[in-house]
Amino acid sequence: MTATTKDRPLPPPIAGAEEWEVPDWIPSNSGLDWLDALGEQHLAAVIEWRRSAAHVADTEAAIQEQARAWRRAVRDSVAAGKEPPPREIDDALVQAQLEIAKEDSVASRDELALVVVAALAELRQPERRQELQPLMGSLSPSLRYALQTGPGGAVAQAQALLREQMERLNGEPSMVDLSDPTHAPFTGDDDNEEVVGDAS
Repeated sequence: MTATTKDRPLPPPIAGAEEWEVPDWIPSNSGLDWLDALGEQHLAAVIEWRRSAAHVADTEAAIQEQARAWRRAVRDSVAAGKEPPPREIDDALVQAQLEIAKEDSVASRDELALVVVAALAELRQPERRQELQPLMGSLSPSLRYALQTGPGGAVAQAQALLREQMERLNGEPSMVDLSDPTHAPFTGDDDNEEVVGDAS
């Protein structure tokens, strides 16, 4: 990975993150340039999403701290027999700031999802899958599962092979040629069939 992404501080993990939303979902330093490039893109997207989510948490914490500080000031003023301080928090402004932070976080997660989809499309290419075979053991369990069960994966290939075998065994339905003399016993059209008449 490049120094720019690798050296960026990794924000704290996010509770409830999916398995493909963690930094090591795609391995780094694999020895395959194209795979390392995918890992670089994925890690950058994970960092951006975590950073935006942390910004939401920081914004919420700042808003709550401002509210607590104002409540403490009111209590202290009342206890001292003084006039309570005016509320200096602009609720509409802080709510707008929080909404913007949340929208940025959702957009960052959507971008991460697009990176994951593009990475899977690349990893599922037949030539890429062949290059990955020696590294399958080093892939994360969730990535191995995605490659095995997704389009072109081992499960899909086994299903396709099974369908091919079933079609070959069953064959195409064929029509019986009723003009074939060998079928005469089943049609009653045997010209050589003996007719037993009334004895006279």
